[in-house]
Amino acid sequence: MRDRTSATGAAPHAGSGESYETARLREELLEVVAHDLRSPLGAITASATLLQERALASSQRERQLALMDRAARRMARLLDDVLDLSRIEAGSFRLRPMAVAASELLAALVSDVGWLAGDCGVMIHPPLGGEPERELRVDAQQTRRALEALLRHAVLQTPPRGSVSLTLHERHSAVELEIRHGGRPYTPQDVDALFRWSWRRSGGHSTCGEASMALANRILTVQSGSVEVVHFPGGQPAFRVLLPRNEDVADVGPDR
Repeated sequence: MRDRTSATGAAPHAGSGESYETARLREELLEVVAHDLRSPLGAITASATLLQERALASSQRERQLALMDRAARRMARLLDDVLDLSRIEAGSFRLRPMAVAASELLAALVSDVGWLAGDCGVMIHPPLGGEPERELRVDAQQTRRALEALLRHAVLQTPPRGSVSLTLHERHSAVELEIRHGGRPYTPQDVDALFRWSWRRSGGHSTCGEASMALANRILTVQSGSVEVVHFPGGQPAFRVLLPRNEDVADVGPDR
């Protein structure tokens, strides 16, 4: 039987105001975050050691520094995702909607994930130019963050030399974004788990990706948007995202 103790090794007592269940869940969450931080931290350590111990060419040094920067950003993203999921649950997460051009948002999105697609040998096909401009009313920063998580997932699911395509459609008071990728079709179990982050998983661990996908779902939902998994003929999977257009988005909680 597991010894239910606090992070300091002492079991919570009756007068602490904290139940055993709360303490246990907090410890499990900390274990998951610590586990998921080890991979990017290991990458930073390995690159730092290489830079210290070997005389590298300028291009090699730049590559190692870029790897360190990406690993550090991944660590920061994991911590931000977990903290913001908690803020949404607590009602202390606030969105600031504004008018945003869909084309500008998608251009920034493709730029954000371009380096990952390049590393994976995957092509990203943005919407064709020449279409009418579509104006959204969203929190630009948080919506970009949510869509980045979806696009990153799509790129990582696509095999090398495959492609991910983005298309926009008008849907009444919303704009629909489809993110099609070349990965395998999702099973019902995959769909059920995709946007639900939990540290109670087989093997005992969640991942940074799951936290990002769960947060993406919540960010879109609290803006009166949505995301769902669909399959096209032949089993090609896609994310179908609805983004509000010309509608106010309700604020969620006080300023943080």
